[in-house]
Amino acid sequence: MSCATSIWKKSCLGLIARLFLKVRGTVLTRVPNRAILRRVIPATQRKPTGEIKSSFFKDSNGLSADLALFSSLRETITGHKTPPRWPEYIGYAEFSARDIRRSSSTKTPGKPPLDVLHAPLKDSDSSNYSHASTQRKLTQGEINVFRAKAKFFLENNLPPSLWPRPF
Repeated sequence: MSCATSIWKKSCLGLIARLFLKVRGTVLTRVPNRAILRRVIPATQRKPTGEIKSSFFKDSNGLSADLALFSSLRETITGHKTPPRWPEYIGYAEFSARDIRRSSSTKTPGKPPLDVLHAPLKDSDSSNYSHASTQRKLTQGEINVFRAKAKFFLENNLPPSLWPRPF
């Protein structure tokens, strides 16, 4: 079994392979379809009706999230920072790389199909090796398809260790 295959396994070998890559700072060349990603939902992203705003699915350059096997749920929710990057959050969304790729609208002229890229972050006050992002912003049509595929974990169904906020 190669290291490239091992890193995506929930096993001791997979954990060791992930730690090795993280220490070396290796950027992964491919994120497999089965990879699970998580994105925190700040309180500001909820409409008065309780629905998640479309802006939740848009970042300045694309949709960013954490690769779940490289980040704990607590790290994702705190934004890999103390104090937390988002002190007021209402939950998180979980989805696969396949969900993003399948929501891609290939009929949009001039836009390539969506892909998930491993894009570790390191700035002056925090680092996030698990960070991944799409290579472009999602169109409204892609957001509509993707919204139906993502799983949302909000206040009423968060694990007890994460709600109320233990930070």
